[in-house]
Amino acid sequence: IAWGDTGNAVGDAALNVAVTGLNLRDWKAFAGNYAPSGVANLKLKLESQKAGKHLTFDFDGRVDQLSARVGNDQIPPVDVRLTAHGTATDLKQFSLSQYHLELAQQRQSVLAISGAGTFDRVTQDADAQVTAQAALDRLSALLAHWVTAAGDYAPAGTANLKLKLQAQKGGKQLAFDIDGQFDQLSANVGKNRVTPVDAH
Repeated sequence: IAWGDTGNAVGDAALNVAVTGLNLRDWKAFAGNYAPSGVANLKLKLESQKAGKHLTFDFDGRVDQLSARVGNDQIPPVDVRLTAHGTATDLKQFSLSQYHLELAQQRQSVLAISGAGTFDRVTQDADAQVTAQAALDRLSALLAHWVTAAGDYAPAGTANLKLKLQAQKGGKQLAFDIDGQFDQLSANVGKNRVTPVDAH
């Protein structure tokens, strides 16, 4: 496979990688004190076209019942799914046309993040769009293992966030737009429970 700008005439090529039923417990010796558990499955497809000047990749991976030890705490099992599709031209212009990351517990979504982005290595211009949805009660229960306040405030409701970010001139010029919405938001404040409200 030829990569980037080259004068050699090379035909199209493709690389397919698949991992099925990888039990993370079997790799405990390499992970040390993290002691991960879960079963991983992934597929990666990489295509090279136009003598390596145009690259395309597709990734689809998931880990079921992922858990690990962080410090003295054991992360509760979560299902993790990541998909992504992107291209690269002459290894100068990069486009992530879509990505989606989701955390779930007991088949219920905890956090979902998706979006797209571009980056030009020559001009250093970048553009990113991010959309996130979170179930605050399930997310706070997960975070409570590291953030005490998450358990104390015990927020509930759903959060939706949209972010657009543009960077130009090597990051010297930035522009962003944020749109957030909370539905049936409630939390503990002192000894009181705030009545659910919608906020935008």
